[in-house]
Amino acid sequence: MPVCEAQLPIEETIMDPCVTEMHRLHRQILSMAADERHIMQPKLDYLIARTRQSGARVPCDIAQLNTALLDEAIEAQFDNLPV
Repeated sequence: MPVCEAQLPIEETIMDPCVTEMHRLHRQILSMAADERHIMQPKLDYLIARTRQSGARVPCDIAQLNTALLDEAIEAQFDNLPV
């Protein structure tokens, strides 16, 4: 489980385009069907890494969503294995 970072007010993060894109993707993922959300995990993970590299903080709910999507992606791989 990733360590959650403090959530900054939106005014403090709006200047960073990577953070803005991460929040947009977060909203998009939440609006997707549950069985399709995991396909967006690599993109969310990339944006989280870029955000951290830039020195900005990643909100807890986004970090937790990334972990959940990773779990869903791993589970989806096993669902496609022949028995």
